[in-house]
Amino acid sequence: MNNHGIRVCDSCGLPPRDNKKLRSCSRCKSTWYHDLECQKRHYPTHKKTCRSPVLVSKPKEPKPQSSKFVTENRTGRGNCLVASSLIEKGERIHVNTRSNESWEPLVLPVLRSDNRRTRCAYCFKSLDNSNFFRYDQVQPRQQYFLLFCSSHCRNAGRDKFLLQEEERAIGRLYNNAQHGGPPKILPTAVLVYRLIVATQFHRSKRKLIESEIDKLQHEFADTTIDTKLTNSDHHTQAVITTVVAMIQESSSNDDYNLALPAIEEMKRMVNRIKLNGFSICDGESVAMGIGLFGTPSFMNHSCKPNAVQTFVYGRQGEPPSLLVTAFENITNGEEICISYIDNLAPKQIRRHRLKQDYFFDCCCIACEDQLYNTGIIGLKCGNCDATSPKMIMETSQAPGQQILKCQECDDKDPHDGFPILETMELVSTIDNMMKFYNKLKQSYSSESWYVQNCGDQLVQMLLDLLGSQADDDQQQRSTTSRVLKLLNELNTSHEPKAAHIVWSGSFRHFIRQYKAAKLGLFLHSDPREAISELQRVRKSLSPYFTEDHELIQGIDDCMRSGIG
Repeated sequence: MNNHGIRVCDSCGLPPRDNKKLRSCSRCKSTWYHDLECQKRHYPTHKKTCRSPVLVSKPKEPKPQSSKFVTENRTGRGNCLVASSLIEKGERIHVNTRSNESWEPLVLPVLRSDNRRTRCAYCFKSLDNSNFFRYDQVQPRQQYFLLFCSSHCRNAGRDKFLLQEEERAIGRLYNNAQHGGPPKILPTAVLVYRLIVATQFHRSKRKLIESEIDKLQHEFADTTIDTKLTNSDHHTQAVITTVVAMIQESSSNDDYNLALPAIEEMKRMVNRIKLNGFSICDGESVAMGIGLFGTPSFMNHSCKPNAVQTFVYGRQGEPPSLLVTAFENITNGEEICISYIDNLAPKQIRRHRLKQDYFFDCCCIACEDQLYNTGIIGLKCGNCDATSPKMIMETSQAPGQQILKCQECDDKDPHDGFPILETMELVSTIDNMMKFYNKLKQSYSSESWYVQNCGDQLVQMLLDLLGSQADDDQQQRSTTSRVLKLLNELNTSHEPKAAHIVWSGSFRHFIRQYKAAKLGLFLHSDPREAISELQRVRKSLSPYFTEDHELIQGIDDCMRSGIG
């Protein structure tokens, strides 16, 4: 028992999980554990007091499972993953492997530029500002540098992916450039460079990598878009220009003499990354980097997905890998789909982002559901006291505009959500964001995506302010109260109910609950309610993340701090 009368595991200090009782030591009955793993970790300490210690046997390795999916080419869908037998909710979707349930990347994924100072370039672990590693022989450049969480990751990056030479090549590129080099090194350019290095230097994996890459789509479904991109896409041109310069700089070193692929081949590489690359996200769905994962790239998009992609990262000496988990039962012959975007956004915004980033028009079941999409917008009628939001009408108006009609008074309004998003991006102060949030609530229902999205941005701004008030307890408590009030307001108005609000809606809800419980531990003297909430959140999220994921570990750390 701890000071609050809660029985906790003597190994990890956490309360019972998933309503399962703790198990006592079979000999002395004086210590309690979640499972054999916890008992095993605690044994070196416990054996000193246990009268008759029992050695904990190593748990048996789970038997490998056979794949429950096949790759099919379907009309209008291209190559896609299809269930070949029932895949149950919560089940991992992966190949037949004994080592783990995750998909390994074809080459080492690349961090986004804004994460290079804060995360390990190899395993993506969050860095300790006072303790990190780098290649000492390489002069760091402001535009591009690599940091590592351990010497293990640093050496693995050098030996397996030639990262030391990559950093040197980019340094020489800037040193030799007449005008200071490119404005920034694009992650896509680095990923293309790593693909070239992998196919030319890693002879043992060359055929496998080339085979996997060749399977990936590199042509856009709309040929007019393809032509436009080939001729004028500045991003593609910038990527290829940077890759060519990096290869030329590497070739100046006799030990790393890279052959320059044909320009058309590099264009296909860039297109493959654009169409098949995964944004590697942290526990709160914030993008950290980009990677290619072969077969999982065949999973098509749906705004009502039946599977969820999360990532395993932060393990020393291991690149980030991909977990795919069934969010609902997937029957034999059913296509396995994930969501490429925020599927809670209004249809107009979802379709725009899919067209802009993935070059196709979505016509999934959620996009065709007018009632669902009406609720996401949630525009109130300003002409009468109707309780239901204005309905979307099919219209031939200009792209980006919709006509919404009140079901009671027939009042019609043109609606375009992009100006609202642009205004949100321009707001820079908490007071102005609060004013904009309250203004949105006057025109839109509390369940509206615009209100919810603005509220989440306001929460983050307040949390950033809270982080800067470490020396003022009174201000901290005042800000904490404001954040808690806002989180409770957002959660109360947007509990996941609709059939289409599957993963995204539930996940957003649970993350808010996690933040609220974490703040509640700071604000309230009795931690039991917050700990109970954290337990519920952990139980809901744990099927989709590994036990060592930083999100799960963060929840466990919060419970320990409340119990201690």
